[in-house]
Amino acid sequence: MTTAVRLTPEESIKMMQEYLDEFRELKRKDPEKAKEIAKQDLIDIGVLDEQGNPKENIVTGQFFGWED
Repeated sequence: MTTAVRLTPEESIKMMQEYLDEFRELKRKDPEKAKEIAKQDLIDIGVLDEQGNPKENIVTGQFFGWED
């Protein structure tokens, strides 16, 4: 189990900026690898299905306990 660390907004922004800078550099050096990573990240967060296709609904009412 990992311990959660609460970041300040400034720390969060800095970390995201560093991630984006590293990703842009990877995209420049190895565009195919960057594409693979981006696709997997979108699958992991639920924007794409397991085949890499965009989901029709990313979040449904059932997620919030609403009836459709």
